[in-house]
Parts: sequence; C-alpha cells; structure tokens
Amino acid sequence: MAFQLTPRDLKLMTWLDEHGYANSLQLARWLNVTTTTAYGRLSKLIQAGYLKHDFVLHGEHGVYSLTPLGLRTINSTRPHLRRIAPGLHRHSIRLITLSQDLLLTWPGHFIPERVLRHEARLPFNVKRPHLSDGHLIYQGHCIAIELELHKKNRTRRDHLFRSYLRNKAIDQVWYFCQDKQVLRQLEYYSQKAHWFKISLVDKPDTWPTLELGKAINSIEPIPYAY
Repeated sequence: MAFQLTPRDLKLMTWLDEHGYANSLQLARWLNVTTTTAYGRLSKLIQAGYLKHDFVLHGEHGVYSLTPLGLRTINSTRPHLRRIAPGLHRHSIRLITLSQDLLLTWPGHFIPERVLRHEARLPFNVKRPHLSDGHLIYQGHCIAIELELHKKNRTRRDHLFRSYLRNKAIDQVWYFCQDKQVLRQLEYYSQKAHWFKISLVDKPDTWPTLELGKAINSIEPIPYAY
C-alpha cells in the first residue's frame, strides 16, 4: 500500500520547517503521543523521502528536518538545511523546548527566528538588524523571546537594548538566562525598563508575567548610565 500523507503530517512538517529541525522528544510533544509512537511515524516519513535524520553532537538525540521533497510538499520557500551548525545546536534545541513550555502558559503562537529572518528576506549570514530568537504572539501582543546561554560584552548588550527601543512592533522583551551570571549581566536593563524582563530558563517560577498594559511603546527611551 502506497504511503499516504495525512493533514497532521503536513502540519507537523510545516512546524518542523518553521523551526528548522527538532528532536524526537519535541516532535512527540507536538504530536501529543509517546516517543515510540512518534518514532514510528517519523520513520515512515523518512522512508517516503519527506524527512531526514541527522546526529549533530555525540551523546545527544538526533534531529529531524525536511528534505527538498518535504519542503516542496508544503510549498515552503525557506531554504533547505544542508548542514546543522554544531555550535548553535544546543541553543536551537533548548529554544524549541522553551517555546513549547511558553505556549502551555500563553496558548498563542510562537514565531521562530528562522521565520522572522525569511520574512525579512535576510540572508542567513547577515547579522544586522537584530532579530529575536522568536516572537510569542498572545492576544494580539508581541513578546520578543531571547534565550541567553552565554554572557555578552557591554557593547553587544547595549546594542540589543537600543534595537528594541527602536522596534515599535514589540510590546515586551523576555530574556531567559542559562545561569545567574548571565542574568546578573542583564539586571541593569530590567531595572531601567519595565518591559525588559529577565528570568532563569530552567526555573519557571521565575518566569515573567504578562502585563499587557506595559509596553515598549508606552515609554520614552531609557538614558544610559556608564
């Protein structure tokens, strides 16, 4: 019997294309099934030529991504991932899990950076202008999501902060930090701007609450104290 794509397969492939790639745990979570059940369906999609499976880092779960056939099937104009950068892998995987966690509390829509960059028509090797790691869209509000696993120098942090001051499409900025050292670097900005919120990514009890009445557009630019 010939393999038949289901509407759920197409939705899964569209979600996977938006994020670029994901591991079996994340895909099972999206499907709301066990990893064993998810693996069975993913294996069939691989055999049919719609998906591929790669190992990026030793000792970590392999990841699934779309093949050129898969991209054509969902009419995607985003580029085919020929290579997954090992240096960005942990950030990308952790960000997908974070997006899934956020949507449990704020059941809106998450737009990954891959989609934002493509919509802005920016080549993937272009660093400017700054794009968030993703946008959480909830009740008509746009929250910029940043996952910070490593410390940045002051010049870079100031540049990011100023870029958000100029972005009138963003209502709030939520930074999720890997550890307290990273968090402490960002405390200055969170103290100066009520829309700039910081928390520890692995401690949901520290995550921000959504104050819809407090947005970037409602304040004057914040002066810097050096």
